[in-house]
Amino acid sequence: MESVPDKIDLYRLLDGAHRWSANKSTGVAEVEAVIKDLDGNDPLLYAAKKAIGPRQLAEDEARDTARRAYTGNPGLNSEDIGKAIGRARRTVDSYIADLRAAKQMGRDIKIFRMNRLGIPQNRMAKRLGMKRLRTPHIVF
Repeated sequence: MESVPDKIDLYRLLDGAHRWSANKSTGVAEVEAVIKDLDGNDPLLYAAKKAIGPRQLAEDEARDTARRAYTGNPGLNSEDIGKAIGRARRTVDSYIADLRAAKQMGRDIKIFRMNRLGIPQNRMAKRLGMKRLRTPHIVF
């Protein structure tokens, strides 16, 4: 279990859903649980790492988990996602290539629009949450 941000005494079940469901179906009102602080790690990847255990995730499960993790946190890199789901970085790259391309295209469109408005590159980078723009000044 992990605490839900901004909600006191509310937790998210990350591992043991089957045990919880079995206890609930027998009428057990309280079950023992371990509350885990993930220290900023992605909850989906934590759960995926736990699910691997002695068995690997099926291909469609791994692909879906990688895509959901990247969609929820585009700052995650392929290597970290791969370690959590038991796949190589290159495999994860293939799972999320279209998501990355869409994100990059969206960023490029924003840069183009801001450039056409005459906004300096340092302000563009700040608005986009980047340290600096990686492209040279755009001239048309």
